[in-house]
Amino acid sequence: MRNFEDRDLLVQAQIAFYDSSGNVMDTIETGTMSIGANQTIPSLPQSETTEDNSLWNRFTIDTDERTANIQYRYRYKDAN
Repeated sequence: MRNFEDRDLLVQAQIAFYDSSGNVMDTIETGTMSIGANQTIPSLPQSETTEDNSLWNRFTIDTDERTANIQYRYRYKDAN
């Protein structure tokens, strides 16, 4: 995720993965994250990482079946 604002933001995101029939295979929610002004961070939930595994070491999210569609929604507000 990238914060293009010149202010710190609190962000929540939800990502849904769909199969070719339109069924939801998996949904991931990030929880509330703080993103600094003009900062970029990976959008992986904390459950996908460990203390020994940096967020930057994961670039993909695996699903059991082939993903046909991805939908996301997000909301944000000032961190102050």
